[in-house]
Amino acid sequence: MPMRGVTTASTIDAGYPIFALAFIVMTRDEYVGTVTPALQRLKFAYWGHDQVVFHERDIRKKIGTFAMLKPRISSGPWPMMPWSS
Repeated sequence: MPMRGVTTASTIDAGYPIFALAFIVMTRDEYVGTVTPALQRLKFAYWGHDQVVFHERDIRKKIGTFAMLKPRISSGPWPMMPWSS
């Protein structure tokens, strides 16, 4: 069941008309030994802690913790991103 609570195609939210189903298959050892440490490094690098939760809505709308993804005004032709300073 999607997090948005919609389980049928008959009730499509006009403000969010997208359905995506994604998954990954891996061993527990790969998840514990590779994925988890990589996500923790990413979280510590950008937020200084690992308590960040990757909510798709927040990332997509660039709100809350992910407001840093909004382009900042710069003198150059490209937006300033956190990793470019």
